[in-house]
Amino acid sequence: MKRNIIYACLAGSFVIFCLAADIPETIVMFLLFGIIPGQAVSLSPQEMLAFYSIILTVALIRPLHRHINSLPTSKEISVS
Repeated sequence: MKRNIIYACLAGSFVIFCLAADIPETIVMFLLFGIIPGQAVSLSPQEMLAFYSIILTVALIRPLHRHINSLPTSKEISVS
């Protein structure tokens, strides 16, 4: 029970810190408009497209890799 209270307090403290530091706003501004936090520079549309392409590729390849590795091999199929 004490452990749950400690975890809840830590999570609450983290949320308060994120809100005080405007972290949700900076994340949204970066994802929507390419504005780099703490800088007066924004990324070009081509750079944001490259960023989104890399993120999407990583997000798609990892589950596909796990799925392909979980498929039975030809030796396992012929034995069954």
